[in-house]
Amino acid sequence: MNYRLNKVNNFINDYSSIESQYSLIEGEELNRNPYDSIINYPMKECLYFVSIIIPSWNSIDTLRYTLESIEYTDICKRFNSMLEVVVVDDGSNDDTEEYIHTHSFAFSLLYIKQKHMGRPQGINTAIRKSKGDIIVLCDSDILLYPYT
Repeated sequence: MNYRLNKVNNFINDYSSIESQYSLIEGEELNRNPYDSIINYPMKECLYFVSIIIPSWNSIDTLRYTLESIEYTDICKRFNSMLEVVVVDDGSNDDTEEYIHTHSFAFSLLYIKQKHMGRPQGINTAIRKSKGDIIVLCDSDILLYPYT
């Protein structure tokens, strides 16, 4: 057990094979601290349109916090035009639809209401309707950190 822990610790964030190449190409050191990244190494540009897909079923109590946390992400604050959030309501009978329609968000939001068919079908529906070059799957009870 101790051997496995040592082996994992020796390989965590070990980018030594690409570190010098990264420095030459980017003109800066490789940052190993994600908390420090957003402040000292902000993204210079966002080249790809990002779709965050959130399947939801009777989860308004947590979904509202998930959506709020997205507003605090670096990509939403700095590259808002490159972000969409797709919420697929899988036949909820809570206040999800009312909440979505009565609140404004700091990002483009696509709301899709479907009959209850399950999470996988909701994800497939959202992927088909999303515009993203990059697709991020997010549960309706996840809080995103600012550097996400």
